[in-house]
Amino acid sequence: MKGYGMDFGTTNSLIAFFDSDLDKNLGAFTDAGRPHPSLVWYKPDSTRPVVGWEARQNMHRANTRMGHRFVHSVKRLMMKRGEVPILGTQRKSPSEVGADIISHLLRHAKDSRLAAARELSSCVATVPVNSTGRYRRELRRAAELAGLKVDSFTHEPFAAVFGYYFSKGLNLGKLPSSKVLVFDWGGGTLDITLVQVEAGHIFELGNSNLSDCAGDEFTEKLSAIARNKFLRRSALDPEILQFDAEAKDRIWINMEEAKIRLSREASVPVNVPDYTRHADSLSDLSEEISLLEYEAQIRQEVDLARSKVRACLDRAAVEAELVDLVLLVGGTSRTPAVYQMMREMFVTRVVAVEDADAIIAKGAAVIAAHQWKPYLQKPITIKLADKSYLPLFKYGEILAAPLASKSFTFYCVDGRNGEAHLLFYEQQRHGDASDQKSLNCNFSFPTPRDVRHVSELDRFMINCSVTEDLTIRVEAKRSSEEATESVEIVDICYGLKVA
Repeated sequence: MKGYGMDFGTTNSLIAFFDSDLDKNLGAFTDAGRPHPSLVWYKPDSTRPVVGWEARQNMHRANTRMGHRFVHSVKRLMMKRGEVPILGTQRKSPSEVGADIISHLLRHAKDSRLAAARELSSCVATVPVNSTGRYRRELRRAAELAGLKVDSFTHEPFAAVFGYYFSKGLNLGKLPSSKVLVFDWGGGTLDITLVQVEAGHIFELGNSNLSDCAGDEFTEKLSAIARNKFLRRSALDPEILQFDAEAKDRIWINMEEAKIRLSREASVPVNVPDYTRHADSLSDLSEEISLLEYEAQIRQEVDLARSKVRACLDRAAVEAELVDLVLLVGGTSRTPAVYQMMREMFVTRVVAVEDADAIIAKGAAVIAAHQWKPYLQKPITIKLADKSYLPLFKYGEILAAPLASKSFTFYCVDGRNGEAHLLFYEQQRHGDASDQKSLNCNFSFPTPRDVRHVSELDRFMINCSVTEDLTIRVEAKRSSEEATESVEIVDICYGLKVA
């Protein structure tokens, strides 16, 4: 039994393996025990980009090298449209840059000569809980360009539960009934998932997330602290300071490393040679930044994270006191203020995961090896005119190949306001159709106000299908028009049968 999991992260990326034939059946293709930085260095004198730790180490020294380009936070770029400048006028799509990172992961695994790498050709890839269908397709394309097939996706915090329990040598099919909250705050997003372990099943009760408010933003806040201290000390005019591209790279890498150190130190020195140019002379930055200064700048974001934890609990209709275990994953969760906030909410049930850098990829590898197929935990419904809810996909339906597809026809029976609405919901508890949550991905169409005969009613045909990217795509078409509109439902709670 073999399987591979890939955690493609904003800051670091990693491929893990599960191989029942090996003595150490669960592991990861790390670089000297560390994950690989998701950083690409494009050099004008080389046809192959440099990725990972070598790129990170050279980012400190690239102050006199013209034409060099460092690209970080590629995962975020893949969530948006546009191209990435590489060298001169050369451009790459974000998925092509992502492919350079995944190619590095594959080469490193093969070069390790570990027996576990011999059959590495496909994987289960992890994604943030509310990642768009577009991002999932971009990640799939990046993997395929690198020569790696993505068999399926799983949510990052959900995978962490599998990696955590399996790393402890526990039988997933015989775990005691418990509720586990995963708080995964990394470089790009905050993902929170409440998971129920029960009778051979592990499934999601609720998710919550926070985009564009994570480690990257905290690095920028740290940079702002250093910049303000530098300006006060040097008395320079901020309006006429100049930063070249290489200096911005060195500022970013120094601030990133200072942020990591502040997770365990009370203060850190930050030194950036040739920080800025002013009146044809270069000035160095050399400042001391304390943990208190840093945490004062991120207090609002920590409070926002607290509200997202409550939102996850509310969606699951579970009180904080009923959560049995809280797993902290992701670099940002190591910040003392974040750890303290979680302790205030959950007291002694909070665990800072020791193997946090690899636990998500390992969990995905366990899922891949056992070939567990995700099933829908919370039915997807549509609201009808009589305020009842019609299930489009029911509890327990398998969200994997062969993929399900269903068609429905609806009539607008009340067009007095000139609009017809198709409203999609998620049933919060199996067997309780009265408790529904709006999915906020609805259709609105113009429709005749005065209808005197049934034959004049607007008819709407919708087709719902489960995609290979673990999303539900809904296409809608009016009988009176040829155009088709579509939405993609990504905020899905699912589970796995493990026994």
